Amino acid sequence: MRNVVLVNSVKGVKRFACVKLESPTKARSIEGFLDGDYEVVACKGHIRDIREDPFGVDIDNDFEVAWVYVDKEIIDELKEKASRASEIILATDPDREGEAIAWHLCQVLDIDVESKCRITYQEVTEAAVKNALEEPRSIDMDLVHAALDRSIIDYIIGFKVSPLLWKNYASGLSAGRVQRRMLIRKVWLRNDLGICLIRLARRTGL
Repeated sequence: MRNVVLVNSVKGVKRFACVKLESPTKARSIEGFLDGDYEVVACKGHIRDIREDPFGVDIDNDFEVAWVYVDKEIIDELKEKASRASEIILATDPDREGEAIAWHLCQVLDIDVESKCRITYQEVTEAAVKNALEEPRSIDMDLVHAALDRSIIDYIIGFKVSPLLWKNYASGLSAGRVQRRMLIRKVWLRNDLGICLIRLARRTGL
């Protein structure tokens, strides 16, 4: 799915709402829901990514990330429109990736993450979109951190381990996208630790 920006004219000043859409047809549908008051501008998914060269994660400095723009033209367009906006509302998907995209937009467009800048909805219908606009919230940083941690783990493992696969197996192989198995392993270890602590407590009478 793609992200779009809705621009609402209010007393001659523009307001933004950033919404994930799949096609220009859906964009036109959203415009129709809101009585034509909104102009839809696509930002096409993720707007920033971790820098590839030089290595974009400073492992020795609290995993600080160096970000690069995915599409500079889109960023310039969003910044230009944001400069004329009285309010910016971000309505990317209600999952961790959508929350991360909203956070990136906050960073790029200088939006306070604690402001009521975020809306979510579960279906692209007139009622759902209008109801969401009535209940804005701040950015959920727990979801953002979950998405960023996943990206960082994937990046580090992919860049560090993939060359070993090329050398020992075949070129073109990737070691990325292994976070789920790592997460499962961490859950197993946590559960094992919990079981051990319970057994220890029973034996010692604590």
